Amino acid sequence: MPANCESLRLVVQYVRESPSVRPSYRLIGYSDEHTYQPANFDSLDDLWKLLKQALTDANVDVDVNRFSEATQSGSSILFAEVLELSEAQRLKLGLRM
Repeated sequence: MPANCESLRLVVQYVRESPSVRPSYRLIGYSDEHTYQPANFDSLDDLWKLLKQALTDANVDVDVNRFSEATQSGSSILFAEVLELSEAQRLKLGLRM
């Protein structure tokens, strides 16, 4: 693994505080040493575009169709996978310590 790569569990979380509030999406990275500050998105499309842009070079296939939306309040995990990400990819994804 190159020096600037880190193994991260990349998690996409669906968040809906109440049925009357529009849902949002949170992208969080977890490593063995720390948790990155989450990046928040107002739409699944915005998140999908960023994931596609940042992960294309890593040959990672993230299928947004796997993401299911809940209709009730609360939160749920839409995607969780361990990936090797470079510092540039982490920055593109908005993951900061």
